[in-house]
Amino acid sequence: AIRMALEGFGFERSMSRGYDIAPYPPGGPRHRIEHAQVVAPTDFARFRDLGVVASMQPAHAISDKRWAQDRLGEYRVLGAYSWHTMQSHSVRVPFGTDWPVEPVNPYLGLYAAVTRQSTEGDPAGGWWPQERLTIEGAIRCYTTESAYASFEETEKGQIAVGMLADLVVHTKDLLTVRPEEILQTEAAITIFDGRVVYERKDK
Repeated sequence: AIRMALEGFGFERSMSRGYDIAPYPPGGPRHRIEHAQVVAPTDFARFRDLGVVASMQPAHAISDKRWAQDRLGEYRVLGAYSWHTMQSHSVRVPFGTDWPVEPVNPYLGLYAAVTRQSTEGDPAGGWWPQERLTIEGAIRCYTTESAYASFEETEKGQIAVGMLADLVVHTKDLLTVRPEEILQTEAAITIFDGRVVYERKDK
């Protein structure tokens, strides 16, 4: 079977012309939709049932929120950047940065995923806060979910015996800091294939 990675901006138009994706059994090609950031509420279950991977870039949510409701309308915006809903439907959701459109800094993406707020902290409580993720869930999207999307889940995506020794040591404990402190986090040490390739010099 041919594995497809479709960009979400054109996928809806293709669907409206009558094209469709046939379901595949587990272990199939793992079709992926990039920028799956506006999904009809009726399609969440279809992602799961068809085994389609929903790739998103969380920083888009905090940059797009300024205009999203006006341009999408009250109904379609309900399916915008629906990370929590996707996960609750057992959809695989890998995260990325979409650099150079958004900053390459992954800490911005983690912050966006857990707060749905701008870097200035607005709106209070987050934009559509029911779609926020826990920090554990957001990290999983960047690691195990991304590895799954590229058929590399037996090689990377988690710290375990037999996995590639690709690791990052952070300057802050992401599991315990306040959400706003995520933005102040940096990489202290980067290990690639078991070798230290970067080590932060104390300022």
